[in-house]
Amino acid sequence: MVEVFIHWQEKKTEDILNKRLFIASFLDKQSQERISERQSYFQAKFECSGNLKLRFVRAEKLHLTWLFLGDCPEESICEINSVLSSLLKGKAKLQGMFTKESILGPDSRPQAFVLEADPAGPEISLLQKEIKESLQKFLQKPDKSIFRPHLTIFRFQRDLKQKVEIKKSALSDCDLLPFVMKIQSLYLLESHAGKNKDSYEILAEFKLGNELYSKEQAQGC
Repeated sequence: MVEVFIHWQEKKTEDILNKRLFIASFLDKQSQERISERQSYFQAKFECSGNLKLRFVRAEKLHLTWLFLGDCPEESICEINSVLSSLLKGKAKLQGMFTKESILGPDSRPQAFVLEADPAGPEISLLQKEIKESLQKFLQKPDKSIFRPHLTIFRFQRDLKQKVEIKKSALSDCDLLPFVMKIQSLYLLESHAGKNKDSYEILAEFKLGNELYSKEQAQGC
């Protein structure tokens, strides 16, 4: 019993010191506003059943995820910053083109509505591959998934006692496509998901052109 308790205490301490990290790019202000203007359309489209609610991602939190690292030791942040700074040095600004609307999950258990880049542009795919290869040793779990760049617009919340049927073919007049995303910066972020929904803390910003701001750099990292 003592050994189990000690192990639990050690794991708890380790979890506190670790940070859940991922790399992403945010939408510019104009693109945020374009999506926000369509919220009433989505609410009318999906909430009419009475047992289905939508939880929108806050406009300033809408993002494209490049890579999810997982729970990383806090001391690894400096090295991650250094790797990304070197990798992104001299990289040109990018533009993502999202051309497909999708509802993730089965019709009876919809999870989220997303915009997808289908297919991903060669520049975006190449950059994501470079990021993943450069940060391979920091990945907390093996990642063999295929990169599918997407923007999560909202998530579905429903009464689990009632059946919900969402037809994915119903999305025909969303008026968001094609959706262009200007990619001017990449961010190293700490996720506080579970503590506060869609809560992210910026640890470092990498402006394409190799400008870097980070808390760690300011502290002499």
